[in-house]
Amino acid sequence: MDRRDDRLTGRRTGDARPAGAGALTGLIPLVPLWAGTALTAEWAFPCLTAPWWAAAAAGLLLSAALLTLRDGRGRRWVMPAGLAAVLILCLVSRGQAQAGLRSVINDALAKLTQARGRIYLARDGAGDPLTVQILLTALLSLLYSSAAERGSLWPALPAALALAAGTAYGVIAVDSGWALTVLGLLLLCGGGLRSGRQAVTRAAAAAVCVLAVLATGLAVRNADLSGMTSSVRERMHAWRYDTGAAHAMPEGRLAGLGPLRAGEEPALEVTMERPQKLYLRGHVYDVYTGSSWESVPGAELAENAGLFYWLHEGGFYGQSQTAAAVGFLEGAQAQAVTVRNLSACRENAYLPVAFADSRLLDASLIGDTRADPSVTEFTVFDGSVPDWYAAQYALASGEASGGAEEYLTLEQGYREYVTEKDVQMTQECWNELYRMLGDAPGRRSLYEIQQLVRDWIEQNLRYDERAYTVSGDGDFLRAMLTGGGAGYSVHYATAAALLLRYYGVPARYVEGYYLTPEQASEAQAGQSVVLTEKNAHAWAEYYLNGVGFVPFEVTPGYVDPEDLDLGSSQDGTGGDRFEYESAMSYAQTEEPDVEKPERGERDGLGARALWALLLIPLAALALLARRRLMLRRALRRIERSDDRDAVAMRYGYAMALKARCGDPELPGDVEAARLNLLALFSTREITAGDRAEMDAYAAGVLAECRKRWSFGRKLRLRLIDAVY
Repeated sequence: MDRRDDRLTGRRTGDARPAGAGALTGLIPLVPLWAGTALTAEWAFPCLTAPWWAAAAAGLLLSAALLTLRDGRGRRWVMPAGLAAVLILCLVSRGQAQAGLRSVINDALAKLTQARGRIYLARDGAGDPLTVQILLTALLSLLYSSAAERGSLWPALPAALALAAGTAYGVIAVDSGWALTVLGLLLLCGGGLRSGRQAVTRAAAAAVCVLAVLATGLAVRNADLSGMTSSVRERMHAWRYDTGAAHAMPEGRLAGLGPLRAGEEPALEVTMERPQKLYLRGHVYDVYTGSSWESVPGAELAENAGLFYWLHEGGFYGQSQTAAAVGFLEGAQAQAVTVRNLSACRENAYLPVAFADSRLLDASLIGDTRADPSVTEFTVFDGSVPDWYAAQYALASGEASGGAEEYLTLEQGYREYVTEKDVQMTQECWNELYRMLGDAPGRRSLYEIQQLVRDWIEQNLRYDERAYTVSGDGDFLRAMLTGGGAGYSVHYATAAALLLRYYGVPARYVEGYYLTPEQASEAQAGQSVVLTEKNAHAWAEYYLNGVGFVPFEVTPGYVDPEDLDLGSSQDGTGGDRFEYESAMSYAQTEEPDVEKPERGERDGLGARALWALLLIPLAALALLARRRLMLRRALRRIERSDDRDAVAMRYGYAMALKARCGDPELPGDVEAARLNLLALFSTREITAGDRAEMDAYAAGVLAECRKRWSFGRKLRLRLIDAVY
């Protein structure tokens, strides 16, 4: 007898299953769901003391007990009583729960810091999270068991929303635990407590899903997905920040760098009180991977959260450091500058090098490469590289005005961070420079290093805006040099930054826009100057001790003669402040060489075994598709036959359906049997009306059978047996 809901009372009647059968079938989706939840929680919250397998087992057992209770007469009271029990436990263990919750929150804040590069202060008073883990396990057991019993995702929706939010904000990683959790949530949508045959169907569907996941993992395990990931990231970036205009700069992407395409599209509108040449920083990159320039990864930024909290509390920001240093000079002048974005990338603000408004910067950001794109009106100190060198000399010689000592203390901490991050390069790049330049022993002044870099670039590079650098997965600098040494600002800036690093000078790569001296001289005070994509430019910046990052221009046509002799007359005042020593350091950014199994060699479960597992569901699907095709051909044969043959075949099909439905007695049975006998043995003409009558009878048989079949049987007869 089928299990049904009474339409008047809402109670279930006709239960032919033994008590507890629903608990067993309801556990099918809860196995992957609890395993995934426990694995995900262990990754997201390292403070949790209970191992993931113990938490998963406890949750599964509690869910099974709740499902057993829900299968009895008191099912309506399971959720209210369970929630009341959890609430009472919270009140009884309030102090321990609050302390444990702070630990969980602190772990979440640490993950947010890594994902978003922002400072999130930890909560005080953190304690053992075991109480919180127990309470959450009990609460999730109530939600999961209710969802399994109802066959609906709605009771588990809070957990699903928490998973989605954690994934979006980077607190939860997309890994095996995440995949198991999603699989369990999807299986919850397959229906409520089921009969044995339906449970088998559901288990088979789950097995197919698991096998598909394993097979997909095998297929992509040794595949290089970096290109696909980069493509998705680029599309998302373009959708969020680009306006559709063609941008000249590659935004750090060096692989397959094509010719410079700088059009006349208006990009920025700049207004100055006293027009002067101006470097407007857009994208600032510290990490060279060989195929691109990128920002410092979030995990590394998170390691320096304490440093930047201290710096920002003291009013020190890398974006405004140069202006702070110039501000110690007597007579330093500042002016108001407005930069309005017309069609440039909207990810960052475009800040001049001597940007001075620290109050406009976000104190929670870790690092010095980002700024709020809404910042458009700010203060900038007049002058350029010679003035910044004068500020360095004043700071080093003690001639700076009051407050310099506190500033220099903060600057020393920031300089250590810069020295760690901005002298690294890839192994391949370092090998190429070492092959060409050899050792870089001894201490050299910054001026000497600049001369070495300029001379090398002049000898090895030539300016060509039509250059196409095919580097593929190899190193961009190597490809540029072996491909003829031709390029434009992107090539020159990359080479300059890497050469400076080779000699021990912290340097980075920057893309933005350059207001040329010629444009500045033609502009009137307070007059707006429109910068187009022809003003888009890339340049290197080196860290000038005490002052911050300043542009190092090496691209032909952009070098200002006033910058060439800076530092040539230095007498060593300030000692280490003016000298650098190469540490011959590099960063192994490529994946380490790991011995991989040969094609066909067993690895773990074995490639052949996993492919065999994949073939099983594929073969099953092929068999089902064949049965479905045979049914369609049979029905089409009936439709194409003459009236006599069609009546007989349609009656045979109706009898086959009745046989799978317990052969019920239907009103049209006698007349249909008579028509079948006439079609088979009589000489009477079988008309189109007789055929239509038999078609209607067969349709009625199918409709009655579908009413009597359970959902699982209908699923089997339609998808597996291909009866209708």
